[in-house]
Amino acid sequence: MPKSIDDYYAKGIKVELIELKDPEEIVLKLLDNHTTISGNYTGVGYKMLEAWRDNKTRLGKKPILVLKYTNKHGTEVYDIQGKIHFKLIGNTVEHPITIAISDCKDTFYPTFAMIDCMYLGLEAWNAELNRAYQALGGDNNSELKKAQLAWMKYRDAQAALIRKEYGNSDGTMWRLIVVDAIVHMTEQQAKLLHAISRKSPY
Repeated sequence: MPKSIDDYYAKGIKVELIELKDPEEIVLKLLDNHTTISGNYTGVGYKMLEAWRDNKTRLGKKPILVLKYTNKHGTEVYDIQGKIHFKLIGNTVEHPITIAISDCKDTFYPTFAMIDCMYLGLEAWNAELNRAYQALGGDNNSELKKAQLAWMKYRDAQAALIRKEYGNSDGTMWRLIVVDAIVHMTEQQAKLLHAISRKSPY
């Protein structure tokens, strides 16, 4: 069982650059399971990324990159030669955290292990939430701080309700349901703040 989502992505996952939709959007495909990830990127110019892709194609090679996710830095993508390096920012479709949680649950099937997988995801979504919060000004943004405190109160109340309703039920599956609900709420709030910071549709 990985200790954090950082361990899951420690070796990186190979992805193929499928499409550059516009100067800020990219589509990648994970080579191991063909899952497609798309989102905005930063840290490399569009022309440089386009030239790198076209050069690989001219040489008859697939434009292969390595994707990593860490709680500290989020989603980073690079080529093994070190010529290309960028971050996926904001909301991605399909998010690396979601992929890691799903793969972890498939690998560590007993329910108590699946709960641990969800907690890895919760830690990661909390990191994403903090990243989006800081991008909007953090505690210096009084309206943001007020809204975030209200959301935390809402989250805790919802979690308390779910625990009350399922807490007396037999079996560890009910604990999984509680954690899953908290993860989902945190994910949605992180995505909302990312959308606001990017001024893009939720």
